Amino acid sequence: MPSHHGMNEFGGLNAYCRPSHTGHRSDRFGRLCSDLAPLYTDPDILRAVGAENGPMDGGTGNNRTQSVSVGMVFFGQFVDHDITLDVTSSFDSINDADSIPNARTPTLDLDAVYGGGPEASPFLYHRSGPFMGIKLITGADTGGSAFADYDLPRVRADSPDLSDVALIGDPRNDENRIIGQIHLAMIRIHNKMVDRLAAQPNPPEGHDLYDAARHEVTWHYQWNVVHDFLVAMCGEGVVNRILSDGRMIYKPDEPFIPVEFAVAGFRFGHSMVPQNIQVQSGNAPLALFGPGLGGAFAAVPSANAGVDMHEIFLPMRVGTSNVRSGWTPIWREHCSTCPSSPPEGRHRWLRATFCAVKVSSSHRGRPSLGPLGVLMRRLRKSARRSAPRRVGH
Repeated sequence: MPSHHGMNEFGGLNAYCRPSHTGHRSDRFGRLCSDLAPLYTDPDILRAVGAENGPMDGGTGNNRTQSVSVGMVFFGQFVDHDITLDVTSSFDSINDADSIPNARTPTLDLDAVYGGGPEASPFLYHRSGPFMGIKLITGADTGGSAFADYDLPRVRADSPDLSDVALIGDPRNDENRIIGQIHLAMIRIHNKMVDRLAAQPNPPEGHDLYDAARHEVTWHYQWNVVHDFLVAMCGEGVVNRILSDGRMIYKPDEPFIPVEFAVAGFRFGHSMVPQNIQVQSGNAPLALFGPGLGGAFAAVPSANAGVDMHEIFLPMRVGTSNVRSGWTPIWREHCSTCPSSPPEGRHRWLRATFCAVKVSSSHRGRPSLGPLGVLMRRLRKSARRSAPRRVGH
């Protein structure tokens, strides 16, 4: 459209008049229903929907779901941070979805944990010793506080502008204590997988060892997303139908993240986040962004701020404790292991994966494997029979 004095080009028109509208790139966002006109909603209707005492006002009641654990809700946030990161769009301009870069990969490859790998993100990895460039660092390696062994790795500096900045692949995974501890669990699982593979006969070495460990961890993470997270959120029938019959609408030649999903559909998880969370058995619930859990983008302040994966990954049950008798929170040193058989319920694999990480003070906070090796073998056998394809393919 020609531009004349006093006239501006209609910013949304070009989205329907260029070849890229018919295809998508994995490093860009896009639209799932690209042939539909954009939605317009009367602003008065939106104000009424969001008004106090309106249909979206949940009030002060504590109406939590009894079928989805709070840990699963935050695991959804972890997944979101693994597949989407928009750092360019703005509310001050018209944003063309096909032109917005996605700084994450849409294939559930844990780049939010591994960053660009040991070469591109060396600050995430051990810089000396036998596992240099292979193992990921934790707070036990950076130190700096009394509870560093149970924390993410952090910058330690005299400047308040730098101190406590988390050294992780995606800084958003430090925005609350729950997701930060899930991220730490993923780091520890990788490191224990390295130990497990290195202890085998004729083990891979160097970068091959790193690649093998990352492959194994990513494979099981993808399995957890499909057969645990999606089952909990969408229902087992829906997941089984898609796995058996295939997708009906989302069928791109190249995987990408639709904005209808990233900034609309997947946001439903925000409505499931409680403001007060019980993170340890026997202790009072703590405010998500309160002093008890240490707020956002800050170091673990106390032992009470440690998140027990048994506690948050067990579904809420009215009138009962979230932790079965005999289970000791993994936060405590020399904790007990998970039960020999997975507990019943939809969350058995994901919760067992995280809860299998055992803390040992003799290893400066690095976890021992516990039953994780058994779990991995069991999952691998199941995965070989029905291995999930990478999302988007």
